[in-house]
Amino acid sequence: MLRPSRRPASLLRFLALGATLALMAQPALAGSLNSNDMEDLKTGLKAADPQPDAGALKPGLAVAYHMGRFNTLAEMMGIIGKAEGDKGRPLSMLDYQGAEGTKVMTSDRSDTVGAIINGFIKFPEPGTYVFKVMSNDGISLDIGGRTIFEDGSVHITDYSDGLPVKIDTAGWYPLSIKYFQKKGGYALGLYWRTPNGAGNYVAVPAEMYAHLEK
Repeated sequence: MLRPSRRPASLLRFLALGATLALMAQPALAGSLNSNDMEDLKTGLKAADPQPDAGALKPGLAVAYHMGRFNTLAEMMGIIGKAEGDKGRPLSMLDYQGAEGTKVMTSDRSDTVGAIINGFIKFPEPGTYVFKVMSNDGISLDIGGRTIFEDGSVHITDYSDGLPVKIDTAGWYPLSIKYFQKKGGYALGLYWRTPNGAGNYVAVPAEMYAHLEK
């Protein structure tokens, strides 16, 4: 007698975790700003000067990986110092999330991964943009010479509050991220609402990221 096929327990756990993460993501990226969000408005971001030549820009963000069992961003930066790390495949956009055992972004490892990410983000028009950061584990995000968000500790997948920034001039702005994942699942995402946007946040589109080859 034929018996119905059974999925391996590990696959069922993976699917269950994926469903849980998807459910977590929806409310975190929905809703409007509150008064506390606007009190944290970041101003004074500096556009790249000079603006990068369009012909020299490459798609996505440059990433260098550093392997180690880091507990905080400060510890990671103290250990890696000025080491260049291992050059990874550029990150087309920042919308990464994976369960335990999943390779972290474009690295070849699923645990104890640090990353230094650099490039540019494009603001197509002046105005107030509102970001949200998804992270697991530590992250520090700088745009236009200002720290927009930092949580340098080990933590489960979580979202920042709304992070409003005032952009005075359209164009390319330097972007830098320090990130590490210690063990288990991982997440790294950057979402925004544009000045004319309404409703839910969306992942910053791939065409808004670029980097220069070294």
